[in-house]
Amino acid sequence: MARSAFVVCLTFLLAFNNLLAQQGDESWLSLSRLSLSASGSYHYAPWKKYNESLLLVQEAIRYNPAYRNPSGSLDQINGDLTYQLEASYRVFSSFSVTIVAGWLHTEGVMDFHNVSTSSYSQSYFQTMWLSSFHFGAGLAYAYTLDDDLSLSAGASIIRYPANLDFQANFQSTPDAYLFSANLKESALGVHAHIEAHFSAFGRLSIVPRIEYRWLTLKNLRGRGSETDVYAYSYGTSIGGPGTFEAQLGEAAGYFGLIISPGNGFINSHLLHQLWYLTPVGRWWETEQPTSLDLSGAGISLGVSYEF
Repeated sequence: MARSAFVVCLTFLLAFNNLLAQQGDESWLSLSRLSLSASGSYHYAPWKKYNESLLLVQEAIRYNPAYRNPSGSLDQINGDLTYQLEASYRVFSSFSVTIVAGWLHTEGVMDFHNVSTSSYSQSYFQTMWLSSFHFGAGLAYAYTLDDDLSLSAGASIIRYPANLDFQANFQSTPDAYLFSANLKESALGVHAHIEAHFSAFGRLSIVPRIEYRWLTLKNLRGRGSETDVYAYSYGTSIGGPGTFEAQLGEAAGYFGLIISPGNGFINSHLLHQLWYLTPVGRWWETEQPTSLDLSGAGISLGVSYEF
């Protein structure tokens, strides 16, 4: 046992000494170990349940005679944009420690109008804006092919403090109802990537990257409010705002804001107006929390500077 331990320690020390020898006289605090990069990326990460809910509404609008004069747009969400800064510190000849920070964002918009008669119309406008300033660290391994080209592979763990801003405005002439909420959650994501470094000008390189992101937001929760505007012949009356606890949820084809029980009188059924005429059943029997899966492949393009 003691002999085996001695052999393991000796092997480790020899390997460590060999790695140090590869560094030559380069100081551990030398700037030549450091590189900085900036990039922009797009991840193909569809909001599946959100997009499925839009398809239900589109089918209803297309075939249901109750929608006499529909207009507007229902835009699906297929991915998100990320802007990122990364610092890489070379520990040994080919291995580096990386620190990353960035900003992710994407948005989905519904803008629907239906004019039933000359004196009556309905409209529904909704936005879901997701954003996250994120940060993390990882490891990377580089392999030099020639003076102008090198390849790198790595992985990182990133903390995502996410914010989902929800706004919905339902108007049934002449009254209007405005819902607003901010849902939050902090989750860990994992990135794995392969990238190439093409030497451009001196120490500056062009860096294309392919990566995959594993990230799921399972419990987006927050506070919301409802404001009601009633129009009468003698003037306008504003009710509320009524406040409530809310979270991301789904209900018989609907995907969006659901309101927790016990929040007083809130017109939560107005959030489901576009789904009333879809053939999926009664939403109030299936209302439940849901998760948002942001996992997906991405492509990135950036620049890197080696000191």
